[in-house]
Amino acid sequence: PSPPPPPSPPPSPPPPLPPPPSPPPCTWFLLEIVPDNNPSETSWTLVDADTRRVLQAGGAEGGEGCITDGNYILSVRDEYGDGICCAVGNGRFTLTVAHAYKMRATSSGSHPILSGSDFGQVSSIRFSLPYLAPPPSPPPPPPPSS
Repeated sequence: PSPPPPPSPPPSPPPPLPPPPSPPPCTWFLLEIVPDNNPSETSWTLVDADTRRVLQAGGAEGGEGCITDGNYILSVRDEYGDGICCAVGNGRFTLTVAHAYKMRATSSGSHPILSGSDFGQVSSIRFSLPYLAPPPSPPPPPPPSS
């Protein structure tokens, strides 16, 4: 009889899986609300302007989060319809964004991009990311020579 065939080598391990994709860079935002004397009347929503999907919402405590480049609408509402300034207190809101990935909007490098206070039932403001600060104003023209 012939000798048995040599054992076959063990199968090769499968190639390693590629790493998962990185999340898209995001921009931290911070919505600060100083309510009027009736904070329970105040609410807000952040909506994707292209899909009309509500991304975040809250009350007079404001909020923060991370959003990718795109078009958005921030709406701050007053249920009674007298805004958050100035009939019943001196309220206001400010939306601040940070320009670095996962850098909190409260740290250096952040920029207030929206604010408001004196409105009726709702203040809706459209904005886009990446946020580009407006260019500086041109210098005034020289006085006419005589």
